[in-house]
Amino acid sequence: MINNPRIEHDYEQRYTVVDSDGNVGKGYRSIFITAEDIDTDNDGLVDYLDDDDDNDGVIDTLDAFPLDASEQLDTDLDGIGNNADSDDDGDEIEDSSDAFPLDAAESVDTDGDGVGNNTDTDDDGDGVLDSADSFPLNASESLDTDGDGIGNNADPDDDGDGVEDTSDELPLDATETIDTDSDGIGNNADEDDDGDGVADISDAFPLIDLAGLTDTDSDGIPNDCDTACIDLGMSADDDDDGDGVNDAIDLYPLDGRYAQDSDGDGMPDAWESAYGLNPNDPSDAASDQDNDGVMALDEFLAGTPPAGSLDIDGNGQYDALTDGLLFLRDMFGLDGDSLVNGTVASDASYTESTDIASRIELLGSFIDVDGNGQVDALTDGLLILRYLFGLEGDALINGVVADNATRTTASDIESHLESLKPGTL
Repeated sequence: MINNPRIEHDYEQRYTVVDSDGNVGKGYRSIFITAEDIDTDNDGLVDYLDDDDDNDGVIDTLDAFPLDASEQLDTDLDGIGNNADSDDDGDEIEDSSDAFPLDAAESVDTDGDGVGNNTDTDDDGDGVLDSADSFPLNASESLDTDGDGIGNNADPDDDGDGVEDTSDELPLDATETIDTDSDGIGNNADEDDDGDGVADISDAFPLIDLAGLTDTDSDGIPNDCDTACIDLGMSADDDDDGDGVNDAIDLYPLDGRYAQDSDGDGMPDAWESAYGLNPNDPSDAASDQDNDGVMALDEFLAGTPPAGSLDIDGNGQYDALTDGLLFLRDMFGLDGDSLVNGTVASDASYTESTDIASRIELLGSFIDVDGNGQVDALTDGLLILRYLFGLEGDALINGVVADNATRTTASDIESHLESLKPGTL
């Protein structure tokens, strides 16, 4: 209890006085009201003892307006209670338009997720961060490829190349509109537009997909033409292997190495001539020049030479220090005594350098072991030498296969050399 409460208010009260003659007089007098006299909410408990002077349910210590039952909060501290204030947080956005009327730092919540746009990293809630979203306040758009202000979902020409997306095979690339072979590379950048394996610069029909049609010589004209091909004005290739001999008279129309077989023995003239056989003698199909037990015709069909093998000195053995070194020296260009000295076996059938050179020459392209079109000592020669030393796998090929080789794996190299090493001599 406060024993001697101080004066809380000093009021002037207006009064009226009427005398016996009926004259009216007016004046003011001071009325002193002490704390003991003030009970704002008339609840019978004077204010200085009342925890809630205005009886609004909010205790005075938490009430920005303890003597005004209609107000309790003043968020922006402007002296106007929130109930009367049209902009509670003082952010100059009317409460009726403010998604966060009590937060001066926020006023908009585009996606209605309860996080204001100033704080939200994805304002429109479309799953694309605002930093990467061309339309951060539009959940239906996030990209504008051509930067025309129209989002891709609504834009009929996303890349702005003048071709509508419905007709544009690469609608997000302004430099491309057509992808004939559907390989994901537009025709402007694609070096083989129709994907037929023939570069456009060499393709007579660069926009016609020859998929399913064989083009043996890769000249852009298929060996045989289908209906679609004919409808496009294309005719079938009359020289499928590109050897300059018309298919109608080419006995080997799919192999550019051969065209004629004059004696009809099943072996092409060019092949017979290369291996010392007679293109006009059909009986040599049964010959066995290298005495390996395999007839010439079978050698041709198997892709092996009818004469000559890795046994260059003809002693019936395949030896690295004789046959292998003879190959290597020959490929390095040595001849005469430099070719044969110290490298021909004591039991060799062929000892003269001219005979050795002839036997190597007889093998022709077969000693192009890696198949790059060249016979080279540091690739083909070393491959033969290693093979004859018994090396296999990586030990056989590491560092000695040419960059442009067509035979690159150990298994391919081994198979090729095995064909030059018949089991029976």
